[in-house]
Amino acid sequence: MATHDHHDHDHPHDHDHGHEPDPHGHRSLHVLEAPLDPANQSLADALKATFRVLKFFMLLVFIVYLFSGVFTVEQGEKAVVLSFGKLDPREYGPGLHFSWPYPINEHVKLPSGRPNTVSIDDSHFLQIRKEEENTPRAGLMRGGLHPTRDGVLLTGDRGLVHVRWQVVFHIDDVLRYVKTVKDDKIQQAETVIRRALESVAIRNAAGMEAEHMAYQRTKELQDAVKRDMNDELARLEAGIVVDKVDIVESIMPVPTLQTYAQVQRSENTKQAMIRAAEQAADRVLNAAAGAAHERLIAKLDERDLAAAAGDRGKVTAIEAELDQMLEHEVGGEAGAIVNRAKAEYTSTIQQMRSDRDQYAALIDEYRRDPVALTNRLWADAQRALFENLGVKKIFVPKGQKEIRLEVGPDPVQTREDEIKRIEQQTGAQHAPHGGPAHR
Repeated sequence: MATHDHHDHDHPHDHDHGHEPDPHGHRSLHVLEAPLDPANQSLADALKATFRVLKFFMLLVFIVYLFSGVFTVEQGEKAVVLSFGKLDPREYGPGLHFSWPYPINEHVKLPSGRPNTVSIDDSHFLQIRKEEENTPRAGLMRGGLHPTRDGVLLTGDRGLVHVRWQVVFHIDDVLRYVKTVKDDKIQQAETVIRRALESVAIRNAAGMEAEHMAYQRTKELQDAVKRDMNDELARLEAGIVVDKVDIVESIMPVPTLQTYAQVQRSENTKQAMIRAAEQAADRVLNAAAGAAHERLIAKLDERDLAAAAGDRGKVTAIEAELDQMLEHEVGGEAGAIVNRAKAEYTSTIQQMRSDRDQYAALIDEYRRDPVALTNRLWADAQRALFENLGVKKIFVPKGQKEIRLEVGPDPVQTREDEIKRIEQQTGAQHAPHGGPAHR
């Protein structure tokens, strides 16, 4: 019986678990992952889900960032876009527009064509304290100007005038405004307007008198300042246009204000009297010659100048024109006189023609029997006289050598005597007791 020795652990190939030879005789190592416990498995799943949500939000943020360059322009606005700080030469009107997000692109929106108002009260005017707001300017207690608080303009006659301004403007060219002013708000435009007005107002004030600037030629000053401001803004290429310049208030320095106010009142009185005199003259001239009185006066002045120069030919021609005007154009009292004269002339001519025709008709009859014609004409005259109710008739008998007429009282004198009598009676009735009615 053969005996076999069993060696449980001594194998010539030393075959270990987890090692397998590769085709080249090498061994490769496989790490077997041990299964996770439930807690760790839950944590791993949560981390994976969180990472997926994070990726979704990152994508969403990127999309939002990508579309953050979309912008809307409202009515009355215009917009421009800057690409890496460089101005795009296009203007964007009302509507929805796309641009790349910041910092690639940047859009600037500004009101365009819309009027904006800026009040400039501190550049050339007194500093009015709160307690002085309701005080009349002439009643302000000021000894002089404070150089750091009170603004003033120096005029050409070395006078001083305080002025409060109001300027209405609009942005006309958004591209020029953003390029020159470099601002995305309207406040910077107000600063530009203020500086332009201060410079222009100083130049215009230097060419005017203080009294004219404060009281008489304010409209002229407003127009000049507006014109010069627009020229200055155009030279600066600011893209701003001034629509209107108003002088809200203009006064002399307070210490002299009462004196100027008195002068102004006198001037107003003078102008009122001049206007009243002109109106009275117009009424008189219209009543005298109607609407043509201005041309009539001008022609009369022209005739006087020609007469003074000794030009008789021109005087004759002008007088012929005056005759035509008086006959066909002049109204009023002069026209009425001319019309009455024309009517009288026509009536006289007609009467003369009637008398001539009557004479021509009666001359043959007179030659035949002058006595019969005379008697007939005398009878006609008597009949016309007796038929006239406005004539008082008195018959004198034939052969009467004396006649007496009783003449009644003068009706005019009778009326005046009656008026005096009534006045005396009325005065006696109203006289105080114990005193006479008249002295």
